[in-house]
Amino acid sequence: MTEPNKEYLSDERVPTITIEGKRWPMPPLAPEQLEIVAPILLVDLPKWRSDLAAGKPITGEYFRMLGTILYWGLRRAHPDLTREEFDRMGADFATLVSAVDVVTSQTGLTRVRAAGEPAAAGETKGNFQTGAR
Repeated sequence: MTEPNKEYLSDERVPTITIEGKRWPMPPLAPEQLEIVAPILLVDLPKWRSDLAAGKPITGEYFRMLGTILYWGLRRAHPDLTREEFDRMGADFATLVSAVDVVTSQTGLTRVRAAGEPAAAGETKGNFQTGAR
C-alpha cells in the first residue's frame, strides 16, 4: 500500500489533500501529468460543470474524470501509486471535487501575471512556442 510522501509532507509550501484520514501532498505537476490533466481541466471539466448546473445527472463518467484528475495530481509525489490502488481509496464526492481545485492550482493554469508586472527572478518572458513576447 502506497503511503503519503514524507519528504513532500515536510515542505510547508506543498498543499495536501486528505483521503481516508491521511494527508497526501501534491507538489506542482510535471509535464507528464500536465499532458493528461490540462485538457481535462480546460475542456472536459467546464462542460461537465455546465451540464450539472443545467440539472443533468451525475454519471460514472464524471466520477471517473474527477478520479483521473486527482490520481494524476498525486503521481509526482507518489510514483508507485497505481490507478487500481487509487480507485480503492475511500474518496467521497466532496473530496474529489475539492481536490480538483488543488490539482488546478498545481498545474499553473490559473496563474496570470498582471499586465506590466515584471517577471519573477529566474522566470523568462515569452510564450511557449516562440519565447518572444
